[in-house]
Amino acid sequence: MNSGKGHKKDGFAASRARITRRAFLEKAASGGTLLMAATVMPYSSIASPEKDYSRLVDFMKLPEKKEPLLVFDDFEKTNEEECRKTSMDYLDAHPELIRDIKEDLGGGEVKWRIDDFKHRFLFVPERRPEYAALFQDYCHDAIEYMLDKTGFHNPYRKIETLLHDKPEIPKRAVTVFLVHNLAREFVGTYSFFNHKRKTSVVLKGKIFTGIVGSYTTRLRLRARGHFGFVNDTYTIWQNSARNPYTVLTVPVEETLHIVLREHTHREIKQDIQLNGAKSAVEVKKIVKDWLAAEEAVVGGIVHAVLPDFVKKHANNVPDSLIAADKDAKCERERYCDLEQGIEIIEKIGYKEAINMYTNDARKFKKLLIPSSLI
Repeated sequence: MNSGKGHKKDGFAASRARITRRAFLEKAASGGTLLMAATVMPYSSIASPEKDYSRLVDFMKLPEKKEPLLVFDDFEKTNEEECRKTSMDYLDAHPELIRDIKEDLGGGEVKWRIDDFKHRFLFVPERRPEYAALFQDYCHDAIEYMLDKTGFHNPYRKIETLLHDKPEIPKRAVTVFLVHNLAREFVGTYSFFNHKRKTSVVLKGKIFTGIVGSYTTRLRLRARGHFGFVNDTYTIWQNSARNPYTVLTVPVEETLHIVLREHTHREIKQDIQLNGAKSAVEVKKIVKDWLAAEEAVVGGIVHAVLPDFVKKHANNVPDSLIAADKDAKCERERYCDLEQGIEIIEKIGYKEAINMYTNDARKFKKLLIPSSLI
């Protein structure tokens, strides 16, 4: 399960090699994994009324930087859908490569498959001192504001502006890594073959994700239908986006995902058991439905509490940016219930919505179902 906000494509390199075959999650029964996304100092006070983050918003309006790219983590084998799609788009956009492959194979009908796929995160560090300090201060203040409004505990171990390769990932609590831009680097191996021969193509590329914040839970599927949840102990937030307000929502939005995730887990577990779900397809649908419900309650709370805070502390964030952020999210599948979530919370209030989701998340989820479908 991944909470994620915003996609852009970059360059690729292709090379060919003779290899044997190999081939995310095939069967729940056989085990697998399903993805459900500088200075460190404690903060305990809400931003004072005179604190002004307009300068931070001005920085966010500058063109984003795409270098230098530093390595966040090691390569991980995965079939991460966004990277897979980009690889296939590359093949579609390079018919000459496909033509060369057909010639290598001696013509005839050509079939293909993905043999191997791995990716890792890269990031562009924020090395402008004023920008970095303002963003880190804003994250602290926005989180404290939200915690004061909602009564939730602070889930973070520290908030760190990341300036070096391969940071140490904590084993407990959650660390926030602040970066300027985030990318995925991937390597995919594809086999092409006919009834006579086989050749393979290795695609290497980078994608700037456009995701300004995410928090990931892994649902590990084991043999005999057993499963368990594993939460990441870090989250990455970037300070650049087409819409500055999207960045400003991240500290509040991701914190809510983290503190509410245990309640989403409880309902996922119950649905899997009640439905007797064993296949990856069945489990994935349950996870997807509940993630949409979580996005709805989180988005509704953010919509209720954050605009006043932002307008008080940044005089250059017009209502049009707030509306554009909501509209852009509603176009994405994961936010399919967001509009309804906002409407529900406008009616019952964000405190009642929090009380409902933490005590009976299923009750809140039922409110998202149009009356015509009940």
